[in-house]
Amino acid sequence: MELMIKSVMNILEQYDIPLLEYFRDLSRLTVTQPGLEEITFQTAFKSVCAPLMRNLFSGYLNLNTLMYVWDQYVISSDIPGFHDELIPIMAALVLMSLRDELVQTRSVGDFDDCLKTQANYIQARQMQALFNKYFFKSMQQKLNSTPKFGPIIDPTIGRMQPWEHWHQDIIPFNRRIPQKEKP
Repeated sequence: MELMIKSVMNILEQYDIPLLEYFRDLSRLTVTQPGLEEITFQTAFKSVCAPLMRNLFSGYLNLNTLMYVWDQYVISSDIPGFHDELIPIMAALVLMSLRDELVQTRSVGDFDDCLKTQANYIQARQMQALFNKYFFKSMQQKLNSTPKFGPIIDPTIGRMQPWEHWHQDIIPFNRRIPQKEKP
């Protein structure tokens, strides 16, 4: 888990430095002794990101977005080590998607609460757009580097996926027809 947390930090350092610096400033508010700023920052960042990744985003993302993340996970299941890179990327994308809300928080606890409550509003299209913008080329090369694996199916192009509206279906009301009493 430590390597994945550091990977999320590296991704944010590459693509969203202001968000990472904002979190670093929030974690400095809890420092009790001088010289412990970096340890406090890493501990606070781990306390925010570890539950997100440990649960594979379940309980944070809405069902449609969660299915997109899990779909990427399943598609890449044949490639060794790919998940070690994919999970931190998806965690960083969640943080980057919530950037506007997260920078309005006033403490690490508020940051964590905001992540828990607002991640449900992230749409799959947002995650797909950020993934395509920053990571698609490098991940596509890794996916297509093994000859036994098929091509990448990009859900942003073409028809909607069959699972996309399952959670929005209306379940019909179950009516029981009363049985007539026997004379």
